[in-house]
Amino acid sequence: MSHFDLEQWADFSRGLDRDIDRSAMESHLSAGCARCSHLMKMLGNVAAIARNDASYEPPANVTRLARAIYQPQKPERTLARLVFDSFREPLPAGVRTQDRQSRHALYEAGGYCIDIRLEHQRPADLATLVGQLADREHPGVDADDVRVELMTKQEILASANCNRFGEFQLDYRPAPSLRLDVILGSSGRRLELPLGGLTDEPAGRKPRGKKPRTA
Repeated sequence: MSHFDLEQWADFSRGLDRDIDRSAMESHLSAGCARCSHLMKMLGNVAAIARNDASYEPPANVTRLARAIYQPQKPERTLARLVFDSFREPLPAGVRTQDRQSRHALYEAGGYCIDIRLEHQRPADLATLVGQLADREHPGVDADDVRVELMTKQEILASANCNRFGEFQLDYRPAPSLRLDVILGSSGRRLELPLGGLTDEPAGRKPRGKKPRTA
């Protein structure tokens, strides 16, 4: 006895007549072929399940929960802490004033350290921020997938990619309330460095401290 193949029985069970001889297949089933009857019945059940699934409408609360579960999550943000500022260090003994055009600062955020240096160029009214990211928990790991962005509340003033050693440089025009974001690779995690206390003060200001005594 000649049997029909799987694709033909799939079309037969779904009521499709393309490329099949339906009358011949019905005669084949009437002849008592157990193999083809079993195959046709199994495919018919699959087709019935598919039809039922297509008409099923899940409850609104289930749909809402599912969307909430798979909604894209916002990248994690970590606020960095200023642990060193060269302008807050006392001047060496015997030095009364010092017009400093550069400022050195160190931030910590989680297991990361960000060392930055601000250089002011006068009278061009430009500034350069040079820095380096260090991962204290995984020293020696390449950082060339890290990006830094210097921004105000409204816009990005400058951006750059770190090299494999975590070093970067940004040239920009000074603006108030600046923030440096360090974006850690494909994870999108951000380290936020508030620079307002550093960049809002003139680089050539006199450092805070006790006034020198006069004789």
